[in-house]
Amino acid sequence: MEQMFFNILVGLTEIEQDRPTFMRGKYLARLDYIFTKLPCAVLLDLQPVAHVKWEFGHRLGESSDHVPVFFALGASDGRKVVSIPRWVAHHPDYKQHCQDLIDKVRISPGNPLHLLSRYKYIMSTAASLTISSSSSATGSLSIDQQIYWALMMPPHTDISRLA
Repeated sequence: MEQMFFNILVGLTEIEQDRPTFMRGKYLARLDYIFTKLPCAVLLDLQPVAHVKWEFGHRLGESSDHVPVFFALGASDGRKVVSIPRWVAHHPDYKQHCQDLIDKVRISPGNPLHLLSRYKYIMSTAASLTISSSSSATGSLSIDQQIYWALMMPPHTDISRLA
């Protein structure tokens, strides 16, 4: 039965919450599930939140043998999702910075979303290293790099003084 259930839900990701959603006498179970077809990487960036609306001991819990599950996307603290500029991802040093960090950091197996979060952190750290190493490098800048550095300049900066 379990295999048939997972064959039907292939390609879906479960939004997990660990509280029971069903109670009959003293029997508690987690019967209510939430699934999404969003890719894990997108889902992780949206910071999903799932929990039961109340516990069975709550006064609202006495009226039913089920507790509703709450689910929300984007319930973040307002931090922007870090994006890596295209020129950084194509920079010759970026791949090496990623590999060096992966070699130095021990990542043990576990929850796929936590693993993805760790690898994304490694990628953003490698991007920071690439940006800082390229800022001190000599040579001509690509148009993407020029745009990036122009956007990073504080407003009202006299660019002619930087040359």
